[in-house]
Formats: sequence, structure tokens, C-alpha cells
Amino acid sequence: MKSYFLDTNCLISYLTDRNVDQQERITPFIECAAVQSHNIIIIQHIVTECVYVLSSVYHIQKIHIAHMLNAIIQTPGMFVDSYFSILDVLGFWPSTFRDYGDAVLATAAQLRKGVILTFDERFYRECTELKLPATVP
Repeated sequence: MKSYFLDTNCLISYLTDRNVDQQERITPFIECAAVQSHNIIIIQHIVTECVYVLSSVYHIQKIHIAHMLNAIIQTPGMFVDSYFSILDVLGFWPSTFRDYGDAVLATAAQLRKGVILTFDERFYRECTELKLPATVP
């Protein structure tokens, strides 16, 4: 079964209405995971980034963030993964990926042979230059 690795910007777009176009583009991926057409993996690092952004940028109360994350994590076909090697991450960062979070996500996706879902055009280009499977929903 195909596995997609969700970038923070995709998760934030799904959970908020910050960008309705992006929200509409990522929703089918979540819905397909819910009927188990594919898997979506959210690495622990992305959860941490998401909590930070929802709390500090969008000023959402922590209890609401917890409920939102619980709901998405309980969705069939959605998985949280915390396994990645810091040594592998350091192989990508800072030489290949300027952003540490991007290096973590790329490492996890490469190890698990998944496709990265991101709205970040720069990150997408960096992935494709390395022949890492990535797509912009």
C-alpha cells in the first residue's frame, strides 16, 4: 500500500482554513486514507511543529489542538511514526536541506519508502533534485 508523509504545511492547511485552496487539495488525501486506499504517516516532528504553529501563530487553545490531533490520528489509515535516525537526518542537514524539519521529514520518507506531501515549493524542488518521491497536492 502506498504511504504518504505529511508535511506540516499540509496538516495545518487541513486543520485550519488558512488557505482554502490548499485545504481542498489535501482533503482527498485524508479521505482516501480514511477508507484505507493509502496510508498517511505523520512523523512526531511534524506533530511538534503543528502544535507550535497552531498555538503560537493561530492562538488555538491547547485543549482544542489536542482534540484536533486526536481526531486526525484516530482516522483509519493515519499513523504517527517517530522512528528516524538522527545520523541519517544529519546526512541531509544542513548540506542538502536548509530546514532541519525538512531534513527530518525527508529522512523518514526515504527510510519508509513513502511519498512526501508538501505545499512548500522549495522543499518539493529539493526532494525532486534528490529523486525523493514528493508531490504538491
